Amino acid sequence: MLKMYASVSTDEFFNDRLFRLNKTFLKVYGRWPYQSLKIRTSIVGIMWIAILTVVIPEVIYFKEVIDAKNWNKVVDCLTALIATYGSFIFIANSIVQFDKMTQTLEEMHRNWRNVGDDKEVAILRKHAKTGKMLILVYLCKTFIIIRLAQNINVAIDYSTYISDLCTGTITFFCTIPFFPFFMDIISPLNESRPVTNLLQVQYYVDEEQYYIPIYLHGLQAALAVVYTFITFDSYFIMLVEHACGMFSVLGYKVQSISRLNYETIILNSWRQHEQFISAKLGETIRFHWDCLRFISLIEDSLTIAWLLQLFLNMIIISVCGVQTITRTNEPVHMLQFFMNTTSTVFRLFYICWSGQKISNHSNQFYSILNNIPWYDFPQKSKKLLLLMMLRSSSPCYITAGKMLYLNFDTYCTLMKTSMSYLTMILSTQ
Repeated sequence: MLKMYASVSTDEFFNDRLFRLNKTFLKVYGRWPYQSLKIRTSIVGIMWIAILTVVIPEVIYFKEVIDAKNWNKVVDCLTALIATYGSFIFIANSIVQFDKMTQTLEEMHRNWRNVGDDKEVAILRKHAKTGKMLILVYLCKTFIIIRLAQNINVAIDYSTYISDLCTGTITFFCTIPFFPFFMDIISPLNESRPVTNLLQVQYYVDEEQYYIPIYLHGLQAALAVVYTFITFDSYFIMLVEHACGMFSVLGYKVQSISRLNYETIILNSWRQHEQFISAKLGETIRFHWDCLRFISLIEDSLTIAWLLQLFLNMIIISVCGVQTITRTNEPVHMLQFFMNTTSTVFRLFYICWSGQKISNHSNQFYSILNNIPWYDFPQKSKKLLLLMMLRSSSPCYITAGKMLYLNFDTYCTLMKTSMSYLTMILSTQ
């Protein structure tokens, strides 16, 4: 198995069934490093055009409702505009940080090549399977996938609800414009009910006459925005699970060295024993630095994007929360904003939970280091252990803009802030 990972290129390595889904997402989006430059540029250009051609009519309409001081309509427009800007952030970040993304994928492949034995490969594969299942549950809500996810560990149960809410929100959002048509069939009135667009836009044409083209134009932009979030959220999940797997491998390596410390001292001279244990610890330290470098690459390539994403998510929660409370006389729109609010809340949780997992695994590795009988090691090996202990005493974090740690504390803080803004907006109405 180890030879298999060493003999393939990075592009071929990600053909493994555990990573093929992420590779497909990135290829379709034009962000796979091993595509030709022409293909990558063409796909990203199409994505920009698909979204921009809708953003312009959205901004025109937004300006009109501001000029008319129709504040309810202003709030209605904000959700789609913010989501669109969020997708632009990911696209721009992937262009600016493309070299770092490439380096991160190559580093991930190199980590798999550098594991010591099949047991360590099995640990990495276990975490990769967890990452793949999290991505599948994030995308789908079928019964089989949910049951499989629940068999991994209890924590993944949270993602079941996230998947249900996100999938339901997208479906509901795309079908809302057809509600008037359905109601005209189910419960007809003396006149047709007014139609609504998928997005609040201004094309300066007859909206009823060109309803289908306008709807399809908005739909392709909405799907492009959703696909952007799916691609980069899935990419982040894959990287986080790999980092967690590396910490698990480090724990296994240290515990194995602790067992070998007792075995080799009996079979060899003290000098041979000291050289053998020091060499094993040296390999572990190099793997530890590989792990830290990998987390640093994740941080450098995504930190600014996450800062802006958290800020925009916080605004969406506040704005959609206000609309949910104030639209009680419009059940369909109230349900739409409620689902938007809830899905954004859980997506924010998903992001912060991923960052929390890295901190938890780095703390677990530090606990393993402290619990081994380090006092029985040779003097030179004790110094090497001390180096790892000193570095591991500070947990690893993924940050947003080098300011906010992605963890549960940040999640609670952002939720409190969102609720404060929500209360403030309600008090002004």
